[in-house]
Amino acid sequence: MPRKIKVKKREKVVLTFEDESQIRYTPFTNRTYEFVERMIENILSKKGVKTDCIFIGSPNKVDLYMFISGLIEIYHYSNIHIIDDTYFYEDDTDFDLPEDNN
Repeated sequence: MPRKIKVKKREKVVLTFEDESQIRYTPFTNRTYEFVERMIENILSKKGVKTDCIFIGSPNKVDLYMFISGLIEIYHYSNIHIIDDTYFYEDDTDFDLPEDNN
């Protein structure tokens, strides 16, 4: 029978990882790692900061979850190539724009 864990309410919690405890090798590791690295390094460089140690915190869980979900959302759309192929429809009157559309 599983042991019941007593829930302890804390104002703040720090999650840490042991050195090199998150190393993994999957077909996507290089792409996802490099994407997150670029995003974090971009944030740091915009603030003029250079460091080897990063702690991410937020005043509440929602902000942290939104930050991480934002990275995931941006990653999902980072490999989309938009091509202007409207010339394919030049002769199709269904795709004509109204005269006053500027």
